[in-house]
Amino acid sequence: MIPDALRDMLTQPWVHGAHFDGRGLRFTTPVVLDGVTLRSFDLSGAVFDQGLSARGAVFRGMAWLKGAEVHGPLDLRGAVFCNDLRLDGLRADALHLTEARCEGVIDLDGARLNALHLDQCICLANVSLGGAQVLGALDLSDSDLMGGVWARGAQFGSIASDGLLVEGRTVDF
Repeated sequence: MIPDALRDMLTQPWVHGAHFDGRGLRFTTPVVLDGVTLRSFDLSGAVFDQGLSARGAVFRGMAWLKGAEVHGPLDLRGAVFCNDLRLDGLRADALHLTEARCEGVIDLDGARLNALHLDQCICLANVSLGGAQVLGALDLSDSDLMGGVWARGAQFGSIASDGLLVEGRTVDF
């Protein structure tokens, strides 16, 4: 599938209970979904050879990239997630969630990242990092994580957390 066809599928109107099934797809050119409103999708196991950008996008339903591989950045800066963001098992160079707002869970269990930018982020539920490996920096600066942070078995190169507010519980963090 080419990125334009993916964009066409994902920008169809959101319908409760319906989603785009793109599990295992491969994209050899950059995928850019900046500023659009996206329906529910499952791109678990998908491979993005040249990155994925959805800066400022609105994710109306489920957003699943479980076990996906992103070569280059996964840029979700300023995005709004109206449901859970499922990134468990994700492999990516860098994940950018700077200034994002998530009304559900951010699940990064078992993810392997070079860097994770969760700065200036608001998450109304919990952030789960169980077993995640972030080789470089985990930046949580100025974020409000209302449901807490779970990080049992996680490994981080370094953590920046100035101004972090965690209103739920923290587990092994």
